[in-house]
Amino acid sequence: MPNFFNLFKSIFNLRSRRAVSGVVTLVVFTAILLVVNLLASNLNLQIDSTRVGLYTLEPETAAILNNLDVDVNIYFLMDERIVTSNVEVAQINEVLALYANASNRVSYRMINAERNPALVAPFVRDGETIHNGSIIVAGPLFHRIIDPREFFGISMRGDEQVISSINVESLVTNALQFAMNGREGIIYLLMGHSGLGLHELALSDGRSLLAALENLNYTVRPLSLLTDGEVPADASMLMLFDPRRDISEQEEAVLSAYLAGGGRLYVQLNPPAFVSSGGFERLTRLVEEYGLALTANLISETDSTRLLPQFTGNPHIFIVGLENHIITQSISRRPGALVIAAWPLAIEEAPLRRRNVMLAPILTTSNNGLTLQLDNGNPLPLSTGRHSFAMASYEQNMTTGRAEGARLFVLAQEAGFTELADNGNLILNAVAWLDDNEVVRIDTKSLLELPLQLNHITALLLAALIVLVLPALVFVVGFVVSYKRKHL
Repeated sequence: MPNFFNLFKSIFNLRSRRAVSGVVTLVVFTAILLVVNLLASNLNLQIDSTRVGLYTLEPETAAILNNLDVDVNIYFLMDERIVTSNVEVAQINEVLALYANASNRVSYRMINAERNPALVAPFVRDGETIHNGSIIVAGPLFHRIIDPREFFGISMRGDEQVISSINVESLVTNALQFAMNGREGIIYLLMGHSGLGLHELALSDGRSLLAALENLNYTVRPLSLLTDGEVPADASMLMLFDPRRDISEQEEAVLSAYLAGGGRLYVQLNPPAFVSSGGFERLTRLVEEYGLALTANLISETDSTRLLPQFTGNPHIFIVGLENHIITQSISRRPGALVIAAWPLAIEEAPLRRRNVMLAPILTTSNNGLTLQLDNGNPLPLSTGRHSFAMASYEQNMTTGRAEGARLFVLAQEAGFTELADNGNLILNAVAWLDDNEVVRIDTKSLLELPLQLNHITALLLAALIVLVLPALVFVVGFVVSYKRKHL
């Protein structure tokens, strides 16, 4: 009995209780680590820590997936063995998997086209070949094949080409829309005004403006109103891009009738041509019907915080203010995104306009913006304040308050700066707004802003550190502390 009593006392003396407490704490903490790791691996739990949300679907994509009423298959034509050794392929795979995780109507598979030609055959047209690297988005009736050359944007860093952005979500979401209903819009580009071609203008992600519009499910066709005499019935919108001369009287009449019937018009002015001609009289009169007053007044930004050192502080090239509008929404919510003005001209509200015509400024200067009137090449200051050089105009049903009828978007700045920052995205957003028939715009995501990219070996080492080394270290520290307490 005494021996049992002594044993009982020794177990529950102060030192032993401390030791037992330390061991229990160690065991519980280790168990928590193991459970967390098991949950993360089995439930596919992930936290997207990238600044641009690389592994998070945009709200527009999520909305489409939530409303899917058909089954869609996404195929990534790739050898699975490459995923573990190629960072870019792994990124694509991660993004595509998000679609299947977000909707039970989307299935995603990675298949090797060279080893499984029968699976790819239904999507191949006569005389065509689909190679590994492509993505196929297929609905019950329609499908789209995405070329791998469009997945990533390329930019120059010094003399070196670097991958600067990933376009996968933008491309797949637009392909998903097409696979659902097969709808393709048609943009007619007004010819005969000697402007830059859409294929000549590059965006910041390396695509041409023409290719980017095609990725948005648009077909771009030329149109001469002088020879054709009317706007085709299948037009989603008209585009007057970088005109070097005014529209004719015949074009003005056709365009006026088109807009009166609820048409959509995108205009991007060429400032030097507009100023040197004294203003395009007929084009100015046309858009004035919808509340937009074009001017030949050059804008200068006097807020030094908006000027760009790479342009030696040129006051006519500056970071713009993005007004609150659906056109700027996707740009405004991305960290570090910006639009750059290039030799803009002021657009003002017309003194007289119909009650049902609504105006929205899109791009503006700071409150210290300055307009200049050119007098024989000499700039004369006119007014200081917040000035607009991109505006949207639309007709509104005065009974319901809904936008119904004509829509116009006018951007008065140099067209050749589409490759700067988000200038190209702004154009694409404006096109999507003009055509409000469920066109969704997803911006490309920068890879230059990612804080960390892991290859396969680094990922394994990091996993070993978290799963093995850290718990072992905690165990050793706990054991040492427990031992020292026991032998105090």
